[in-house]
Amino acid sequence: MIDASVRPVPSAATSAPDSTSPAALTLEQALVLNRVTTTAWQVCDSRREPHSPGHLLGFVENVGDGVELMQLGDKFIWTRFPDMNAALAHVCATARATEDERASGELAWLI
Repeated sequence: MIDASVRPVPSAATSAPDSTSPAALTLEQALVLNRVTTTAWQVCDSRREPHSPGHLLGFVENVGDGVELMQLGDKFIWTRFPDMNAALAHVCATARATEDERASGELAWLI
């Protein structure tokens, strides 16, 4: 179901970055997009192990003339952006706040 072979934007990788110390990477460098459908991707932090808290940050989907981002905070948070780069920049800018919300909110059981 997940196909990480397509690289939709230059700022996000589709496989974990090559590095001897993933913890030294910034979130922008560590973002990985895993294809879920032809128009949607998981947004993941490759510095964390799959299925661990904080690995799955949300989902992005091409919709109409833009991109819709669904982040996992204390609840699902949907935001629209003009393009993928803007959506991923938003993920990086708000990751700390949504991580704190995710750990204590209604969706904490997901992580």
